[in-house]
Amino acid sequence: MFCYYNQAMYHSLMYSIAIANGCKVILCGQKLAPEYPFPNAVIEAYQVINWVQTRDAYLGINKRRVIVMGDGSGGALAAAVSILHQRNEGKSLLDSTADLQPPLAAQILINPVLQAFSYGEDSSLNPSHQSVVKLKSLFLSYYLSGNASFSSYLGTLEGSTDDYPRFWSSLIDDAVKTRDPISELRPSLDGVWNEFAFPLMCADPSGLPASLIVGYVEDQSFDDARYFSEWLQHHRVPVQFIRELSGYHDNLLLHSISPSAKKVLQHVADYIEQTVC
Repeated sequence: MFCYYNQAMYHSLMYSIAIANGCKVILCGQKLAPEYPFPNAVIEAYQVINWVQTRDAYLGINKRRVIVMGDGSGGALAAAVSILHQRNEGKSLLDSTADLQPPLAAQILINPVLQAFSYGEDSSLNPSHQSVVKLKSLFLSYYLSGNASFSSYLGTLEGSTDDYPRFWSSLIDDAVKTRDPISELRPSLDGVWNEFAFPLMCADPSGLPASLIVGYVEDQSFDDARYFSEWLQHHRVPVQFIRELSGYHDNLLLHSISPSAKKVLQHVADYIEQTVC
């Protein structure tokens, strides 16, 4: 959730993907909120993709066969990077004279956290998810504002989903208007909502890469995954949506022992095989 976890926790999973497909897997970390709030993580993730594509010979890869993948908040970053890559044509954010890069081959999003402005869907209203929804909002407030004081406000909501949109409108308005992101991102951050913080806000996803999106039915972000899949399909983006009946958030980290995680990992391996191998 943008605030904790590190690369080491995902080593086993990345090794499994690399072994299954014989592909190169590049696992990147990020600076964490609240010390490094939005848009730091998006910029870092995007620059990693640019680094990979501009060093294709050194890495021994085909820059036209790059897939971006993320799980949970990593899914949010992967989706944001795909949007930014398409909008910016793969150019570096740090060098306006840099060469264009080819489109990404695909994106793989596992239980992506794609919005925080509506908590009225089934996956959020499920009584067993109410505490998780509050936790999600807490971490997202750190990510957007870099200010832990919002946690005391969240504690007064008492599970009422009606108050969340009003709270987020105020929070994001303050966060966006007081942040000074690099110039290439600033035009997209002028409004209260934007597609790089919440990819589900993407008004025109046509031209985004082919997508594999996995949503766990019992996860509080399931509707994020489902809505994004439908929105991409509506704009003729090739999408495979996997509706996984068992499992939960971060389940992939248990891929060595969890049957549902093993099944999702196989879906990922098969999709990579079909897309770039």
